[in-house]
Amino acid sequence: MIVLALWSGPRSALAEPRAPIPDKLVVLTFDDGVKSQATFVAPLLKQHRFGATFYLSEPFGFQPDWKREHYMTWDEARKLAEDGFEIGNHTRRHRKAFDESRDEFRADVEFIERRFAEHGIPRPKTFCYPAYYFTRDAVEVLQERGYLFARRGTVPELPYREGGLGFAYDPREDHPLLVPIVGASGPNWRFEDFVAAVEKAQSGRIAVLAFHGVPDLDHPWVSTDPGRFAAYMNYLGERGYTVIAMRDLAKYVDPRGGPRDPLEPIQRRLKQKGAPPPRAR
Repeated sequence: MIVLALWSGPRSALAEPRAPIPDKLVVLTFDDGVKSQATFVAPLLKQHRFGATFYLSEPFGFQPDWKREHYMTWDEARKLAEDGFEIGNHTRRHRKAFDESRDEFRADVEFIERRFAEHGIPRPKTFCYPAYYFTRDAVEVLQERGYLFARRGTVPELPYREGGLGFAYDPREDHPLLVPIVGASGPNWRFEDFVAAVEKAQSGRIAVLAFHGVPDLDHPWVSTDPGRFAAYMNYLGERGYTVIAMRDLAKYVDPRGGPRDPLEPIQRRLKQKGAPPPRAR
């Protein structure tokens, strides 16, 4: 049974009536603020008039001891926001949620909020769990901070495997702060894997995709070839997919909805597989 969870977010996000979820609804997300997201991905998406969310974390590019030339600057991130793309929160230190206390996690989330304010970027409405891992404490902190949606990966129901298929987001079952991905792009992801992933966007389910750099010079295991990425976007455009940012899910999905216990759908899937429950701290 689906019940309403407690909500502490901005009322303005809830004022508009929800549109029916269409088939072929895809959410594009990009992690870590890789330079190619600003220089290659965003211009291509603008040509297609696609939305997307770019998740930023402080370790990647915004510190002097990192390979800054491989990551976007704060000015580039602000320009993406000005161009209509969403800039989301990926925490200060990019640590797995279960490696932090509740207070440490909250501090990392709030740090990025302050950095956005310092650089003229709108306050983030959505969140991405570093390395795809989450805890109950993390979900509750995001509720307290008023986040609308948060993206995870395929774990713990399915082990992370680049190129494998995950779950399409089903708002009738999944909690809005534990949105699963249907696929994660990388060098071994085939075109047919991409097609199989987006074809899951039907019957009220939404295909949420995770990308990193196009290409990603520092993390080749999650890099996407630019030519292949362009082919993915052409496929979506030619077949009439609706392609949006995470925040735009609020046009179709009430962020107050979902199970009272955010982990219940995940625990149920694991029980069906005979697997242990997720780490819930």
